[in-house]
Order: sequence, then structure tokens, then C-alpha cells
Amino acid sequence: MSLDTAKVRTPPESRESTPLVSVVVLNWNGLEDTLECLESLEKCTWDNLDIIVVDNGSTDGSAAALAKTFPGIRLIRSHSNRGYAGGNNLGLQDALARGADFVWILNNDTVVRPDAVGWLVARMLEDVRIGVCGSTLLYFDQPDTVQAYAGASYNPWTTRTQMIGQAVAFDPFRIDHVGVEERLDMVSGAAMFVRREFVEAVGLMCEDYFLFFEELDWVARAGGRFRLAWAPRSVVMHKEGRVSGAHRVASRRSRQADYYSIRSRFLYTRRHVPWALPILWWTLLVVLANRIRRRQVGRIPLLVNAALDGVRAATATNQRPARSDDRWTRDAWR
Repeated sequence: MSLDTAKVRTPPESRESTPLVSVVVLNWNGLEDTLECLESLEKCTWDNLDIIVVDNGSTDGSAAALAKTFPGIRLIRSHSNRGYAGGNNLGLQDALARGADFVWILNNDTVVRPDAVGWLVARMLEDVRIGVCGSTLLYFDQPDTVQAYAGASYNPWTTRTQMIGQAVAFDPFRIDHVGVEERLDMVSGAAMFVRREFVEAVGLMCEDYFLFFEELDWVARAGGRFRLAWAPRSVVMHKEGRVSGAHRVASRRSRQADYYSIRSRFLYTRRHVPWALPILWWTLLVVLANRIRRRQVGRIPLLVNAALDGVRAATATNQRPARSDDRWTRDAWR
């Protein structure tokens, strides 16, 4: 079924109007996952849907393969890997220039249910104060288990985020909608549905973060001007950490995920919660002790350098919401 001919079977609330929804999917050497993600988006029942794929400097030929397989989807090619924020910012800029009312930033390692967009739009239309809305994220390999209800809470005393609902059995008939939204401090970047006015007021994502904490930084910069929300019946399956190397089990994280999780945490804390830096340094000592216990002594220099790099990045530069001078090309696939 093509996007042009898809029959609308979205929730009644979303039929009052048909806002333009642009979906931004970031690809970096992830052809197989991106293809599966796009196939699920083709089945979406929202009739005013624009799909943008940003190829983030892939070296495996995936951009050409995607263009051949999906000739009707827009492609933006970056000449380098700009990280999560930098790559998605290219898509955000393109979506807003094309008149999008909402932009769905979607990881390429996700598979969405056909009515997922409709439920997100319906929740957004309920309250114009909502700036960012999240879906119900389920583990792809455990589709009855929750990864997150929309996103996470943030505790400055531990400088850590905690996914809401993580690892519980998904029961759509027993959901504390209000309670979840009261706990939300960030919407997961795996599936982040953003109102146009939010981006216009707050700006693009800060590119000082290459991976992790971009979503929390975005909300912090909003300064309480917008609400965060959750659309429980918008369901997205997530193959956790396929690109970033992140994993809920610390011993299975990649070196890249280890480095940027520490660097970005120090960067965010130094910039937004500087009083918590002593706590964070103490937490790092605990992390290092745990790595020694797990016989990952080789990771210790990496983690220490990550912390120092994060502090330096926060003190040496201003926030960079976009890098419009970078070379990139935009292709309308035919």
C-alpha cells in the first residue's frame, strides 16, 4: 500500500482536520533496519504524511539502496555523520520549510503500528500547550514488554534518567495516563512527536550533544513554556541500541555508547544543573568501580576522558542549535 492511496483509519478525534505530519528517519549504515521502518510507515493510515530520510554520512551505500527501493520518499544526504541532533536537525529544517504542522522524529530501528500517527495527532489536538508527545515504546524482540511510556523522568540528585514503565508487561487497559505525564521530564528520542510551534519557539536541537541527552536539553531550553504528553495507543516497537550501541545491560554497551552517555551527562549537568556536578563526579567513581568488578578495566580511561570532554564542551562553547553552513544535499526521490 502506498502513502498516496492509503485509506484513513485514524481515531475520530484526528478526523477534525488533517495536519501535515512529517516523519524524519535518520539512517547511518543501517539499511536493513531503515527499510523495515519505512515499510511500516508505508502502512500508516494518516493521509497527510510526508516522509523524510536523512542519511547521516553512511559509507555502506545504503542511501542509494533506499532511493531505489522507496522512489517516492524525500532524501537528505549529509556528507558527514553529524550525530543524532545534527542529522535530525536537517530533517526538521526541511520539514518546517515544507509546512509541516507536526514532525515525528523516529529512530530507524523502530517499527510503527498503522494507527500510531493518528493517536499522536489526536493527543496533540486535545491541548495546544503540548509541545512534544511520545508513544508507547515496546521492545521489538519482546513486544509484550514496555521499554518506555513516552519517555523518562530525570532526577538531578542522581543525574540520571529513568524510563517510565520500563520492563513492565504492556496492558493497554490498565494505564495511568495522567500519572505518566506528571512524571515526564523528556520524551524518548526514539519516537518524538513535536509541534511546529515548539521548534519555532525553542529552536532546533543542540548539536553539542552527539548522542544522548539531546531530548532532555531541548525540554530544559523550553523553560516550561510547553507541556509534555503521551499517546498510550500510539505503539512503536524499538530494537534497542541498534545504531547507538546503547543497551539496558551495562556490560553489553558499545564503547561509543559508553563514551557519549558519560560525556553528554556531564555536558548537560554542567550546563543546566551545575550544582549537581560534585554528585556526578562521585557517581562516576561508582561506575568505574563497577567496571573494575566486571573486568572492564580497559574502559576506565575512556570514561574518564568522556567526563572531562563533557565539562570542557559545556564551558568552552555556546549551545549550537544548528550548523547551517555545513554542506548537505537534498534529493526529492522520484
